[in-house]
Amino acid sequence: MDKGWRFGKIFRDWFTGPDGVTYDPARMLWFVGIVSFLCFTGHWVYTGHEFNMVNFGIAFSSLLVAGGIGVKVKESSEPPATVAAVTSAFIPPPPLAPAPAPVAPFTPPPPLVPTVAPVAAVSPVVITPKPVSKTRRPRSAK
Repeated sequence: MDKGWRFGKIFRDWFTGPDGVTYDPARMLWFVGIVSFLCFTGHWVYTGHEFNMVNFGIAFSSLLVAGGIGVKVKESSEPPATVAAVTSAFIPPPPLAPAPAPVAPFTPPPPLVPTVAPVAAVSPVVITPKPVSKTRRPRSAK
């Protein structure tokens, strides 16, 4: 059954020759030309210039036709499509590595118990203010 839409296969079909293995620079440059033409046209319209649909159609169709002619002319130098070449394009994935050895389940460390050093019995300290004298001491002369 079909495995769905895969970009890798479509990319390979677009950019490789008939053998499905050899990448074709003409096809890649054709694609780059089309994308850049569309980007430049979008920028031209975005900057506020006049867009003429007839000129766009003539230029875009000539780009497509010129690319198609270029790919067709280059076709004589491409390798032929053979069953061996197409099947060699499929490279099977490497075998899976053996599963690692089982690891012992995680056991958390024992909980930390706060240790408190014994406090020696200390009598409370009472601070008593000194009485304020009513007489003023003379300043020492410097």
